Amino acid sequence: MKAALIGLLIIHGLIHLMGFIKAFNLAKIDALNSFISKPVGIIWLTVCLLFILTAVLYLTDYDRWWALAIVAIILSQILIITVWKEAKFGSIANLLILIPAIVACATFYFIKMVANERALMILQSQTSTISDRKISDLPPVVQLWLTNSGVTNARIPNEVYVTQSLQMKLDESQEDWVAAEATQLFTPTAPAFNWQVKLKPNLFMPIVGRDEYFEGKGGMLIKLLGMYPIVDVADNKRINEAALQRYLAEICWFPQAALSEFISWKAIDSHSAEATIHHFGTIATGIFQFDDTGNFRAFKTMRYKGVEEGDEKVEWTVSAIEHQTINDIKVPTKLEAEWNLPTGKWKWLKLQVDSVSYTYE
Repeated sequence: MKAALIGLLIIHGLIHLMGFIKAFNLAKIDALNSFISKPVGIIWLTVCLLFILTAVLYLTDYDRWWALAIVAIILSQILIITVWKEAKFGSIANLLILIPAIVACATFYFIKMVANERALMILQSQTSTISDRKISDLPPVVQLWLTNSGVTNARIPNEVYVTQSLQMKLDESQEDWVAAEATQLFTPTAPAFNWQVKLKPNLFMPIVGRDEYFEGKGGMLIKLLGMYPIVDVADNKRINEAALQRYLAEICWFPQAALSEFISWKAIDSHSAEATIHHFGTIATGIFQFDDTGNFRAFKTMRYKGVEEGDEKVEWTVSAIEHQTINDIKVPTKLEAEWNLPTGKWKWLKLQVDSVSYTYE
């Protein structure tokens, strides 16, 4: 797909050279009989260079390549109209370039929106106080988890940044897994997260999504082609609680958050403990399970799968498959998530953690 667009940009650009050659009588152009003045010929050359430069920017993954493409398309189409009879089929090439350019533009502004949301999260975390709880204040199984994870002091990071490679299923009837990439920002001192995902169910229908929890409010936004909302829900009781439950489950990547003043713990047995988080009037609970050595094994809770009135809670489980030590902290790096539906268990997510970084203020 990428190679095809680069090829189209270069070929379409080079075709515009004919207008320049015609204007300056550098060679006979049988396919172009209309008169073209030299000043207009310079514009044909300029458009040629714009398309080739766009190809270079796209090849190097410059995130604003689409802006130059749109300028080139507009100028190209104006030139085509002036010699419509000979050049009208160039409009097809312009359209084929315009479509991915618009998608790239929409995706760019989606990512910019996420960046602005994350900036607000970081600002909030920098003005938050840090808990002075000690590991000894927690249930024995949680103490074992923190000790085994390498958390030997009460320092809670202000920011945690995680990159992920995913395999997802978007609905229960789907058989094939869809590959995706995601980044996620957490602010443990002021509980919040922002998760951004990119996936391509097929070559022509890229999807971008954002899931978040911030200041007591959850939100999920998923857009087809970066433009058309498939899901857009925010700030109702179900999404708020579900988002906070997700945050609670994912402290497995920053175990220091177990010391947060917002989270209370209740021992269940030697391998599990119940955690409850209170934040901005939203309450979420879940059970953490650990193995004999204190490795995080699973998180289970009753969670809203849907967020409409009448939707019921369903058992939701996140299970750890593998662990690694990253930045001196042992965390699960391969996980799976599933819903225990009335029709049976539905595994919808396989997740690989690519990196975890911590910022302390």
